[in-house]
Amino acid sequence: MIDPATGQPLLVPGNSHCYATETDAQGASQSVVSQYSFATGVVVNPDPGDGHFMEDQAVMIEATNIFDSVVSIPGLALAGSRLAEIIVFGAIMFGAGAMLLLMIRRRHA
Repeated sequence: MIDPATGQPLLVPGNSHCYATETDAQGASQSVVSQYSFATGVVVNPDPGDGHFMEDQAVMIEATNIFDSVVSIPGLALAGSRLAEIIVFGAIMFGAGAMLLLMIRRRHA
């Protein structure tokens, strides 16, 4: 978790349970959060008892949004559409080169 005022990571006490909830799925048909409650939360390892952590710890919570359809955004091409054009152009050029090579070889034979 990041402190919005400083942009620095927040320190939480040992044995804290970290969990999250999806606040805005942005139109997703399904939202899944890996640690969604106190019971499923990531537990921060406890400090040795003197109030100082032995080492920094990172906790990970995964949130996944699933969208059923492709949303068209004006001015933004669909991913991969240029790749298909390049592959088709390459195949045409390869075929043209093979035909040209075949014609040259027949004339010299």
